[in-house]
Amino acid sequence: MASFESSISSLSRTLGRNVMSSWSRPATVLGCVALWVLALRDIDLSRMNDFGLISVLSPFDFIALFILTASFCISVRDDSVRDAVLLLHVLALIFMLFGVTSIIEQVPRFESTWKHVGVADYVIRHGSVDPQIDAYFNWPGFFILLAYLTEITGAKSPMTFANWAPVAFEVLYLLPLMMIFRRATSDRRLIWLAVWTFYIGNWIGQDYLSPQAFSFFLYLVIIAILVNWFSTSSDQPHPLIRLATRFRLPTGNLSMLYKWAAPADMPSSASERWQRIALISVIIGLFSVITISHQLTPFAVLGATALLVLSYRCNLIGMPLAMAAIAALWLRYGASAYWAGHGSQITSGVGNLNQSVGTNVTDRLSGSRGHEIVVYIRTAMTLAFWVLAGIGCLGRIFRGHRDFTFAILAVAPFPLVAAQSYGGEMLLRVYLFSLPFMAFFVAAMFYRSEEVGGSWKTTITIMGLSVLALSLFFVTRYGNERQDYFTPNEVKAADILYNDAPAGSVIVAGTVKTPWKNRDYELHKHRTLADDIEWHDPTSIASDIDQIAAILKDPDYSGGYLIITRSQIANSEMFGLLPFDLAQMKQDLKHSPEFKVLYENPDATVFVLRDQPAAGP
Repeated sequence: MASFESSISSLSRTLGRNVMSSWSRPATVLGCVALWVLALRDIDLSRMNDFGLISVLSPFDFIALFILTASFCISVRDDSVRDAVLLLHVLALIFMLFGVTSIIEQVPRFESTWKHVGVADYVIRHGSVDPQIDAYFNWPGFFILLAYLTEITGAKSPMTFANWAPVAFEVLYLLPLMMIFRRATSDRRLIWLAVWTFYIGNWIGQDYLSPQAFSFFLYLVIIAILVNWFSTSSDQPHPLIRLATRFRLPTGNLSMLYKWAAPADMPSSASERWQRIALISVIIGLFSVITISHQLTPFAVLGATALLVLSYRCNLIGMPLAMAAIAALWLRYGASAYWAGHGSQITSGVGNLNQSVGTNVTDRLSGSRGHEIVVYIRTAMTLAFWVLAGIGCLGRIFRGHRDFTFAILAVAPFPLVAAQSYGGEMLLRVYLFSLPFMAFFVAAMFYRSEEVGGSWKTTITIMGLSVLALSLFFVTRYGNERQDYFTPNEVKAADILYNDAPAGSVIVAGTVKTPWKNRDYELHKHRTLADDIEWHDPTSIASDIDQIAAILKDPDYSGGYLIITRSQIANSEMFGLLPFDLAQMKQDLKHSPEFKVLYENPDATVFVLRDQPAAGP
């Protein structure tokens, strides 16, 4: 083993003098990016299977990632390497991981992206919001900002910003992450490795053009401010201990416990009175923006802040009360239209942990075999991340560090699981809110002391685990890509449908995986076969067709349209959403005397009733 270490050290010195010289490190990074982009040119998305994007990536893409990872792991242990070079590695990683679909897909992915554009388009056209339309208009902050950005930049549509939104948001996350990690340690290696770990662990896919991506950025900024300027110091006893002492109550064990857990690694940051007032104003302002932009994130911020205050890791005693008041006022007045119609639905799941776990875990383990395997891999990756973070946290504590602030922030989101299932996505959101602090503890497993460098065994271990995590990243993040991406043909069919549909039409899709609602948001009723129909006899083709026709004939609507696309068929096959084969249903509709094809291309078909009159000009 000694000879092995000696050989590796000798190789390191050689690389330091030659291959990894100051100019060649950036050249290596840029070369990896170039190889990555070139390898993406020949990808055929139509060949993708239920394992997602990894099934069509070129081996050269993984070679590029391996070289980038090796370069980063070697560079981060070298104290002579500048932060700018490490930053270049991280930016390249962001581009390669989160920009891959922006390069290979011709139109923005995710049907939610298209809905969000439709809401912002409404704000542009009307200059206001209508809370009576749906939930999005009850939390309009992000959409108003998106509409404003579209106007001041002269962009043709809010869709202009959709394709590269994931890269933009991930880059935005970098600054508050650095502020947070630098507060916990002065070890540069640990800081940069924690950043690297955050990005390779961020497979959740909530960074598209959405209120949650924007709100998560503000969440990180608020946490960065709290831990940098409002943390307590080790010489400040807990207020409860001071109160007990004042009334001469016994505090022996409690006092010893608090003294042991005192925030020695995060002492109070001195600031002038006017600075504190300004920063408090910023926190209140940012929290207010979050509150009017997203339903869940305010409560994640409130929970984290409250736990920091209760444990006296933060000295803003009144901040949780102020946040709770802002959230309550918005629910009472700003989102009253939504709350009035859905209050019982929201509160019914509070405290129902079995229901929440069922919708977040059990209900996802269905559909095609490939999709089930993707879900199992996601679950395993999440559990492995949490286990490694726990080991790293305990290791830091046993080595004398007092990272209880980070530990509190890591577990703060978990009570949200008991509050709501959030449409089966709550565990994903909990993972995201805890990810920065979990990433720090995972990184802490490897750099355990402040000494420069570290053993090559550690570096190789980091490299191996990073490569494994990056390989699985394309399964965990892009495992559903066969249903998540859209083709220009699908978009063209939707455009033709909207051009034909008179105001007040009902537009029916097989499933929600459709590039729709991006225009004329308030003018039409949108329904799906998967969610809005109780199938009386799913074994009878005639019965199925009659039920679809009944929706399109509804006299409450001025017209009826059915669109079936490639992405809907993939969604139905992967998740088992319909009691029949949607692709076969499309063929049956073509032969039905009740329907006719309004428009068709290789990826989409638009049906109308045969006796439906043509739309006017």
